[in-house]
Amino acid sequence: MKRFIIILVILFCANLNAGVKQKAENAIKTSEDIIQEASEDIPAQFKFNANIKYRIGEADNSLAVAKKELANKKYSRAVANANNAEVLSVEAMEISEGLVERMESEILDKINVLKNKVNDDLSKAMIFEAENLFQQKNYYECIKKIEEIKDYVVKRKKVKNLKRSQSRKKIRKIISLKRKYRVNIGDSLWKIAKKVYKNPLKWVTIYKANKSIKNINLIFPGQILNLPGK
Repeated sequence: MKRFIIILVILFCANLNAGVKQKAENAIKTSEDIIQEASEDIPAQFKFNANIKYRIGEADNSLAVAKKELANKKYSRAVANANNAEVLSVEAMEISEGLVERMESEILDKINVLKNKVNDDLSKAMIFEAENLFQQKNYYECIKKIEEIKDYVVKRKKVKNLKRSQSRKKIRKIISLKRKYRVNIGDSLWKIAKKVYKNPLKWVTIYKANKSIKNINLIFPGQILNLPGK
């Protein structure tokens, strides 16, 4: 009878041990799956974040220890380390999700600012491309496209300002070109200067611009004079 009881106890312990071992193996498998999921889900640019990098590193270490404990038949310790690896991986993914949400908000803000700034077809097409990249969760390329749009907008503004400046210079140049004036009866250089320049003392300017005038007191009706710009 005692022998039978001993056999039952041995079988019970064996089954119990097998159950604990299976639990440890399952915990390690679950931990491996979650670490793999974290590796795939966390964007590349965030894997270098100090908090994420630390947790992923510690999760890998805990998993390695769990496997070692399993090999040494220390199943409870294996489960504890596997669970720790799982917790660390989940924390890393949660931190990544927070960073992604913040980045998405910043990207959308930048896109909306650009939408309010541009009105040309090329800029609108580029913004449409950026929005598509955002929808595809290709954040790195989306940010690059936003910077490209910003550079284009700045360059376009510079070109517009340059054209505006050149236009002003051209207008000033046209204004500064010599104009013609036909002398009327009763005109004198003094009167013409007062009429054209609103300053009679400018008669000297008219005189210097017309070498044909030999005597400042002798100009004739019908005579054509050059009038320099103001």
